[in-house]
Amino acid sequence: MVRQLALKFLYNKTSSGLEPEPYHTSLAMGFAAAESAGTGRSIKSVSFVSIPYWVVQVSESESILLFASGDSTRSLEATENTALSTATKILSTETPEARDIPHAVEKALPMIGNVEKTVSYVKNLIDPAVIVSMGKHVVELEPATFPNRLELSIDSQETLAISEEFQSLVAGARTRISKMDELLEIVKEQLKGKLGALGTVTSSESDRWIRRLRMQEDIEELETRELAEKKRDAQYDLHGKYKLELRALTAEFARSVGDLEAFFAQLIAMIQDSRTDIAQKGDDVEAAIRKFQELVGKLREQLPEYERSVESITAKADSTMKRVLEIDNEMSDKSKELSRSIDSQIRERRHRLVEFRMEKDQAELELESLREKVENSVTKVMSEIEKRSRTLQEELNQILYFTLDNNSINNLAPLTMLDIETFAVMYGDGDTKIFTSGIIPEDRFTLPVRHRPVASNFDEYILTAVDGLKKSSVSFRNAFEHASSDQNLLRSGDAADQFRAGLNDLMSRQLLGEGVKERLEGKWTEYAESV
Repeated sequence: MVRQLALKFLYNKTSSGLEPEPYHTSLAMGFAAAESAGTGRSIKSVSFVSIPYWVVQVSESESILLFASGDSTRSLEATENTALSTATKILSTETPEARDIPHAVEKALPMIGNVEKTVSYVKNLIDPAVIVSMGKHVVELEPATFPNRLELSIDSQETLAISEEFQSLVAGARTRISKMDELLEIVKEQLKGKLGALGTVTSSESDRWIRRLRMQEDIEELETRELAEKKRDAQYDLHGKYKLELRALTAEFARSVGDLEAFFAQLIAMIQDSRTDIAQKGDDVEAAIRKFQELVGKLREQLPEYERSVESITAKADSTMKRVLEIDNEMSDKSKELSRSIDSQIRERRHRLVEFRMEKDQAELELESLREKVENSVTKVMSEIEKRSRTLQEELNQILYFTLDNNSINNLAPLTMLDIETFAVMYGDGDTKIFTSGIIPEDRFTLPVRHRPVASNFDEYILTAVDGLKKSSVSFRNAFEHASSDQNLLRSGDAADQFRAGLNDLMSRQLLGEGVKERLEGKWTEYAESV
């Protein structure tokens, strides 16, 4: 069943809000406003014309607003992923290991960004914001009420069909978002999970390499220390052997000098014996001298032997010094060879440690490079999915922009006809003017009186919409002119009575200035007689 609501033409501002004025008062104020706006022109017709809107639910909490007269379309754009299922399959089945992720992402990324644009057209869908702003002033009409409504271009059945079409657009947009959310969840659970596991492996491997490096450093330090000690011990032994060899040479040379000592000991013994013999000659000086001369002769005989001994010892000294030089060279060569050997071993161990560090750095670099590559791929695909999700959400928001909260307009039903009541006037020169919902003056007024709209933005919206539809839609223009002329209240005696009742009401409320009632009555009669 269709519920009828209306935004009335005239309201009274009270402490509790705006209250709708009765028909007769609205008619009197509408005519006063029309006469005032005419600036001396005659009036050919006045009428209340209701501009109809359908308000139809699209969910438990939301509805859409359709213009019920005239023909228009609202285009709603959307984009559809053409290969999303393939991208989802690639990311979910082709990434068994973290190292597989970059290649899979490279394949899937173009598919995520590959979309086709679609445009849907919804008949007579309008932005509800301005009319919703007046929602709390809407009143419910009695079922038997028949406003002077513009001819409908869409009936209730077509309205329900449009609602289903709109719901289908919303469902499609939500489905696209849901699919993208599912893909994002796969990335978070699988790809990001593998990235996290790779990070754990990287950290664990780094710790393992650090432990191994420390062990190698300890081993290298111990072996180097042992080799250094071995080098010192070997050098000490070599130096000791050198000393022994020098001592042996010295001892051997000393023995050579001992032969000279024995030679001189023999001479000394000879001299001692001669001295004893000479001493025993007593007063035989000549015998003593002969004995001395014999001694001298013997000594002279020993001179060649002496020279031979000295020459032999000198030669021995030369050969000994030569041997000393040989031993020095041998000692130096052996010491150098020993140092080279041990230093080479130390360098070899240090080189092994350097190579181990390089191996560790290379392994960590490869793992970190893989982790960064995987992380960049995961970040890139998540960014692309989130970007696409934002686009899809924007598309959904663009659709939902045309929905209104069911509580924003009083007494909405699943299917509601909302009439926007206006007061239409045609002047004698053929010019037309409409007045939207207004507020009755709070103080006594005289003519001309300015019509005071309930809301200036609503007034501008309705006037602009009507003017635009008159220009763009022949059916709307004809419907409006038909509603205005067929229901010309100047031709109705009952309307005249209602008009006078409205003036009396305004008079009783002390809102009419002096002579206003009489002037308006006269003008009504004048215009009524001319039509």
